[in-house]
Amino acid sequence: MPKRKTSFNSEWTKEHEFITKSSRDSFHGFCTLCRCDVDVSSQGKAAIERHAGTDKHKSNKRAAGSSSMRTFFREVSSPLDDKITAAELCKVYHAVKHHQSYRSVDCGVKVDREIFSDSPTAKGMTCGRTKAKALCENVIAPYSVQSHTDYIKENNLPFSVATDASNKGTTKCFPIVVRYFHFDEGIQHVLLDFYSDSNETSEAITNQLLAKLEMSGLEVKNMSAYAADNASVNYGKHNSVYQKLKLSQKDVLPANCLAHILHNATRYAASSLDVDVENAVLKVYSHFSISASRTAQLKEFCEFVEVEECNLLRHVVTRWLSLLPSIDRILKYWKALTSYFQSAGDGECARVVWRCFGEERNEVSETYFLFLSHVLKVFSDTIEALEAKSFSITSVFKVMTELKQKLERRMKDRFFGFAVNTKLKQLPSCQSKKCEADFLLFYERAKKYISERYDFSDTSFHSKVAKL
Repeated sequence: MPKRKTSFNSEWTKEHEFITKSSRDSFHGFCTLCRCDVDVSSQGKAAIERHAGTDKHKSNKRAAGSSSMRTFFREVSSPLDDKITAAELCKVYHAVKHHQSYRSVDCGVKVDREIFSDSPTAKGMTCGRTKAKALCENVIAPYSVQSHTDYIKENNLPFSVATDASNKGTTKCFPIVVRYFHFDEGIQHVLLDFYSDSNETSEAITNQLLAKLEMSGLEVKNMSAYAADNASVNYGKHNSVYQKLKLSQKDVLPANCLAHILHNATRYAASSLDVDVENAVLKVYSHFSISASRTAQLKEFCEFVEVEECNLLRHVVTRWLSLLPSIDRILKYWKALTSYFQSAGDGECARVVWRCFGEERNEVSETYFLFLSHVLKVFSDTIEALEAKSFSITSVFKVMTELKQKLERRMKDRFFGFAVNTKLKQLPSCQSKKCEADFLLFYERAKKYISERYDFSDTSFHSKVAKL
């Protein structure tokens, strides 16, 4: 039989003042010093004592005990005190906005006291690391979130919720972002919360989302859409976060990432090509990035073919807009790279690289690179349109339909880009036909992938709002 889970006992708060009941579920406690949940389901009270012994908790306990918030400010308020307080808050806000450390705030305040020695405000400012952290977490952050949530509640506005999971070392972090329309300032994005949780199940994510919304005073009935990546845990047909949210709000819309779909569509379509262009791009960059001598030799070949110094771009496989610039850069220095690798020989480079730049398939490989340079521009333009700051939901259907039509026209006209069509005429007939067949298959597979994951019908939600 499975071991019975232990529920949180309110009696534990008498012995450990820092622990309270968690809003997550009855099997967790919440540490008010570390602002995190503690799982008590298996070890009970011992889990709390173990958490109290961690370095993080001890550090937060020392910080809370060494100086409380009320000791940071003078008891008697005056106009000068208000100016000093405002200046300290401004300093902390500036540091957070520009991703600076609390240490830089401490140093900056000390420098300001020396520079503006004749200013009573500067002389009165004290903002060390502990105080800066407290001001940020207990003043600025709550005020920022509350100002937005109050506006949403006062005007009974609909809002969408977005979340995603990311790893920071061994910790799984979940940001929760709320998006709504402000009558005066337009579309607003609010970081509602940022919690850590090792449980990535759809049930755990749903419970956390609903709990955070309830804590903020936002009503689930006003949630208009749920945005996340296209993982099955988020948008699966049966046991997903979206399906569970629909139990609480039946009208919530799926706002999955279309840019992610387009990125995956290109990778899916490119996997059928005879030349693995993406892998070749990664191998070429890796070949030179780890060796200064190879880079120096390539520079000599660039001078020999009379092109400027070759600076290759790194492609990151999870960044869907990085492949096209990397391909274009390799095409720009194709002659220099070809001369370098043919001079080095097949034993001095990866097999996929030699397959591209060796004498036998050099012209064919260049044709594949030119084709992807052409077609990825179509996808990149679509992704950039979808990610534009001024983009709205009423334009989604039009943008996606135009992409589909472009693929269909290219298939019908057998158009692969002017440079590619010119190159195909120079290749032997058998190679030219093989390339054409591969390129047409790319179009077909890309169209199929997108059509299976996006609703192009006239009854779809995007189609209906496109008429507004």
